[in-house]
Amino acid sequence: KQWYQRRVRSIEHSLSCSRGGYINLRHNQLRDLTANLLVEAGCGDVVIEPHLLPLTGEEFKYRSAITTEEARLDVSARDLWYPMAKLFLDFRVFNSRAPTNQSLPITK
Repeated sequence: KQWYQRRVRSIEHSLSCSRGGYINLRHNQLRDLTANLLVEAGCGDVVIEPHLLPLTGEEFKYRSAITTEEARLDVSARDLWYPMAKLFLDFRVFNSRAPTNQSLPITK
């Protein structure tokens, strides 16, 4: 049997397991829903996963920052707050009830 067939299926496991694909599915649903809402709100130039400009020597505090040429945001749009203002969104989906996250502040 596959690892996912042997594993006890539970809601908690589904919310936390990165191997089963549920985190990616939830992330993509949130990304697509937000993009659709921005279009309905009248925003222009709504783009899902736009490429970022190449880095020019910038350094980042966290090693998790993606610095390759393939770096992308989740959604970008124009005209949400005022004309021609550009909005950039990047989502992080996690299970706040997972044992490894319970002691962390939600702002992290």
